[in-house]
Amino acid sequence: MRFHRMLFMLVCIAAACSERGANQRLTGPLYSTGAPGATTSTFGVRHHRYRTSTDTTEGGFASAILKPDSVVSTVRLNGLTLSATPSATQVQYAHALAANSTYLNVAGGMNVFTISGAWAPAFADSLPGPTAKTLITSPAIGATVSRSSGFTISWTPTTPSASVVISLADTVLGPQSCGMKHFASDPGSVTFSSSDLSCLTTGTLNIIVERGFTKLDSVAPTKFIRLILGSADEIPVTLIP
Repeated sequence: MRFHRMLFMLVCIAAACSERGANQRLTGPLYSTGAPGATTSTFGVRHHRYRTSTDTTEGGFASAILKPDSVVSTVRLNGLTLSATPSATQVQYAHALAANSTYLNVAGGMNVFTISGAWAPAFADSLPGPTAKTLITSPAIGATVSRSSGFTISWTPTTPSASVVISLADTVLGPQSCGMKHFASDPGSVTFSSSDLSCLTTGTLNIIVERGFTKLDSVAPTKFIRLILGSADEIPVTLIP
C-alpha cells in the first residue's frame, strides 16, 4: 500500500464550511499535513491508488484527530473501531484499510462516522463517495511532459458536486504550491502552464488527482468536527525542461 508522503489530513477553509450540517464543496486545498485548530477536530477517510507501467497498489486510510487533549473516546468508521494514539495535545485515531474493505466506501457509497466517549456528546454523521474511484486518463503512465510547454491532465469520472485538487510532486521537494490547483466543482481536466511548473525539478514527477467531499458539524457549544472523504489516483511521468 502506497500513500504519497501520507498527505492525508484534509482541510477546508472557513468560507467553504460556514454552513454546518450540509455537504460542502471545498474551495481550498483538499488536504494538508497540518493539525486542526484547537476547537476543530477532523475525521476523514481516503482511498489512494498508485499506478505504474508494471504495477498498481491500492488501499485506504481512515484517520481522526480529536482536540483538545485529555480525550477518551471511541471512534468508528462504518462500524470499524479506529485505534488511538494519545499525545499531550491531541488523540489521533487511525486504521489502514484494504482496497476492497467493506469499511471503505469511496465509489458512491455512504460513509458513517461515529464518536462516543468523553470528547463530546455521542456524534454520528455521514458522507457519500464521489460516484466512482478517481482515474487519471491523460497523460499516460510514464509519459514525457514539458515544463516549458506545459501539459493537460484529464481524469474520470466527473462528479460536479465533488471538489478536486491536483498536485504535482517532484522527487526533490515533493508537492509544491506552484504545482497545485484546486476546484470547488469537478472540471474533469486542467492545464498547467509553464509558469505553473516553474518551481518543479525535471525528472520523475508524480501527478495526484483527488476528488472528495467535506462537511463541518457542531458537536458541542465550542467543539466542531470536520468530516472528509477523498478518492485519489497517482501516476508517475517524466518532466523535461
